[in-house]
Amino acid sequence: MKLWQLSASQASQAMAQGTLTSAQYTGACLERIAEREPLVRAWAHVDPELAMAQARRRDQEPRRSAIHGIPIGFKDVIRTRDLPTRHNSPIYANHRPNEDASCVATLRALGAVILGKTETLEFACGGNFPPTRNPLDLERTPGGSSSGSGAAVAAGMVPLTLGTQTGGSTIRPASFCGVYAMKPTLGRIATEGVKAYSVHLDTVGLFGRSVADLRLLANAYRITEQPEAPAVAIGGLRIGLCRTHLWPEADADAQAALEGAARLLRTAGAMVSDFYLSAGFDHINRFQDEIMQDGGRSAFLPEYYQSA
Repeated sequence: MKLWQLSASQASQAMAQGTLTSAQYTGACLERIAEREPLVRAWAHVDPELAMAQARRRDQEPRRSAIHGIPIGFKDVIRTRDLPTRHNSPIYANHRPNEDASCVATLRALGAVILGKTETLEFACGGNFPPTRNPLDLERTPGGSSSGSGAAVAAGMVPLTLGTQTGGSTIRPASFCGVYAMKPTLGRIATEGVKAYSVHLDTVGLFGRSVADLRLLANAYRITEQPEAPAVAIGGLRIGLCRTHLWPEADADAQAALEGAARLLRTAGAMVSDFYLSAGFDHINRFQDEIMQDGGRSAFLPEYYQSA
């Protein structure tokens, strides 16, 4: 196995055992970026010298946490004090913040290597599209708006990234690119220093190569401090299968996947039955969009006046 193929959890264990250095792992990720980035275009900005300098410092420091020495990428709507934060917008073409977002500062304090900034839809909501391609099929979209965060992990260029989600901007690119992601409960990761879209919905999202990788980030943000729920036996479990009024719009593969999951649950002993929502739920997507857009009206008011 090549070093860039190690997951964050595997690399963390090797560093703890003294068989891998941050400089070796970060260097391998940078080599992978040099190889794949011309095609995938997942990064808005990478500073190899800065990344390697961080990694070498981490190798000289006492180990602070399980993510000590692990390179991490950040969606380019998240402020970083030593890298530009451009939001994929000409308004911020030369923008260099003087402080980290809270979510970056947390990981930096725990010893992470801030590898670079990943591509995003402009302001994570609309306007300029990122140039990013899906690493699994360069002719297909990686999904958005955290396009670069999902694609960079999928292409093996970095083991962990942060994105954001207001509607589906974390879970969508993870699904499209075939990587693992988590949209934490609203407010569990501070959004200070992340460009707002809708304060009622904005969430920092996590990307990784495995569930164990996501756990590293969840532990860093203390999301996992609550006791885990006890395991539930599938036998006798009652599960409602809700197809909603949008079911006809799902393609055949999506419908088959859901129906297949229902069959597996029945085979395992669960009681799966159809569950129907009342007609009032037919407009739930519109309600969500109205809440989101209303948030954007205030969040982007300064940019609106600036560009008028």
